[in-house]
Amino acid sequence: MNAYQGEARAIVYYSGHGMPSEDAKHAYLLPVDGNSRLAASGLSTELLYNQLGKLPSRGTIVLLDACFSGARRDGKMLASNRGVAIKVKDELVTGNMVVFSAAQGDETAYPYEEMKHGLFTYFLLSTIKEKGGAISLGDLSDQVTKMVTRTSIVENDKRQTPTIHSSSVSPNWRNWMLASNAARRKGNIVTPQQTTMPVPDSHVTSHSVTTSPSPIPNDEKSNMVVATNTSSIDTNVVEKKNIKVKGYRVQVYEGDNSKTSRQDAERIGREMKEAFPTLPVYVHFYSPKWVCRVGDFRKYEEAHEIMKQLRGLGYQSVKVMKGMIKIAEE
Repeated sequence: MNAYQGEARAIVYYSGHGMPSEDAKHAYLLPVDGNSRLAASGLSTELLYNQLGKLPSRGTIVLLDACFSGARRDGKMLASNRGVAIKVKDELVTGNMVVFSAAQGDETAYPYEEMKHGLFTYFLLSTIKEKGGAISLGDLSDQVTKMVTRTSIVENDKRQTPTIHSSSVSPNWRNWMLASNAARRKGNIVTPQQTTMPVPDSHVTSHSVTTSPSPIPNDEKSNMVVATNTSSIDTNVVEKKNIKVKGYRVQVYEGDNSKTSRQDAERIGREMKEAFPTLPVYVHFYSPKWVCRVGDFRKYEEAHEIMKQLRGLGYQSVKVMKGMIKIAEE
């Protein structure tokens, strides 16, 4: 960041659990190996905002797909001794910084099951992609807030209201542009023009093992990425065009939210690529568990055949899962 002498903009994205302190005065981000009963095992948002506020950037955008009420994405409480959601105080945002959160203090950040993302993350990504990155932070927040609030009622029958907090030195944050010009598509080549924020793509190619479902980093449900871009970046990115349809995948492994489960899922993912080099392999964190799945099959019979082969290789807990898959657009 120092190398750009204040010309770069920082984007910090987190998708995962948040939790309140016992006195409900402070909020914490909970890592995969954190303890929901011990706030000290998490990262204080007060500390995070304080450190980010010191960055020599021309603007810092923090995107949080998390809630701090003590509830999980399924609405149940993280700590079993908590019976009700807790509303923590808003932490002070310092420096030239804006924080865009998935929900208000006492609300839950719900999943969008059909799309395999959090509601907030899905509409954040789809809005950026629709505009080719050329959208102001104000328009982005308005659209995401509208769609998340509406969809949460329809899908979950619960309220979820994204919120914005900015520092006193960022009164014009609504005019911040994520990119000066929209990315241009030429066949399968996407050329970002004067991009100031990366437009993430959540698809997985047939020869990669991913470790997440959240997509600015990836939706490994406790992951954080700091990205910096300047207006001089102009690169060509080859994008394989896929579409989502209903189909089947074969689940080889299902663990919990521990570091050990993540390592097991990644190890089995590597084993799957060796056993089936032509099939896509997905290692994801679907809160609250790590899973490893293989293939994108339109027909159940195709997935069932792979399942039989895997059982023959000794993977006895394997099963066929129905859901959304990715296939190449014809």
